[in-house]
Amino acid sequence: MTQTHEWHVIGRGPGLNLKEVASIDSSVTPVIVANHALLDVPNATHFITIDMSVILKPDLKPHVLSRNVERCFVANFASGRLAWDGETIYDTTNGIRYDTTWVDNLFIGERIGGFGLDVFHTGNNSGHCAIQAAIMMGARVIHLHGMDYQTHGDQWHYNEKVRPSDTKVNERHDSFFKYFLQGLEFAKEHGIQFINHSALSRLIPYVNNSIAP
Repeated sequence: MTQTHEWHVIGRGPGLNLKEVASIDSSVTPVIVANHALLDVPNATHFITIDMSVILKPDLKPHVLSRNVERCFVANFASGRLAWDGETIYDTTNGIRYDTTWVDNLFIGERIGGFGLDVFHTGNNSGHCAIQAAIMMGARVIHLHGMDYQTHGDQWHYNEKVRPSDTKVNERHDSFFKYFLQGLEFAKEHGIQFINHSALSRLIPYVNNSIAP
């Protein structure tokens, strides 16, 4: 598993600056993207998702399978829905068995809020998982792009044409934000520095900021 001190984490918030992300030299600093952000980040080095259905989406699956990225999946055992039968992971609520043959790094999510060095905290979302995976792969300086934890007007995604699929997007943002804040004291104790690059991020008062004009 790659051990690198400095990482860039790419979320999907409305403040994501794709021009700035494109300028990152990913041969020096790894770039981990969550879910569909992979489509717009050609210099990504890692892909991660907590949602197995994402890999089945026809617009994303070919990119995940063909791109030269390290493919990471988080099995969210912290949700209480997953089980292991000795051969495969399966969802106890619907019986679906997970095909992990496409996965390079399989992380076992054991807790939800905050972050850990040896125990994976999921935050119940792929963006949080990207941060946690970077920490486990050695990151101590983590640049956050598009990790906004809020909408901008009615826009929740960096692509203004994308609209929420449900009416609970603000509730989900609130819970994801809470789970991130639960990890700030841990980060301070372990010398992990967060640098926000989004002018629209809810994190601005809580972390260091480097926002391009």
